[in-house]
Amino acid sequence: MGEGLVIGRTPKPLTIAVDNSLKDSPAILELEAKGHIIVPADHQHFDLVLGPRCWRMDATLLQYLDLAVKGVRSIKYPKKTRSVGEGA
Repeated sequence: MGEGLVIGRTPKPLTIAVDNSLKDSPAILELEAKGHIIVPADHQHFDLVLGPRCWRMDATLLQYLDLAVKGVRSIKYPKKTRSVGEGA
């Protein structure tokens, strides 16, 4: 994710559960610096997460972290569409 470059804080923060083995990785530290809320996931022993807003990634998928954040953000913060007759 941008090689440690943090441009600004996000106006749409996400709460992200992170395993302790990943909490100090540059990608996770960058997300935290951008204003996302990082919480430990160690107390949750699971192998499968089901739900309309659940995403699961492991260390091998960190290269896709930006894509995951973008996808989760689009679900949590959907774009508002204007109704017919609504002013500009």
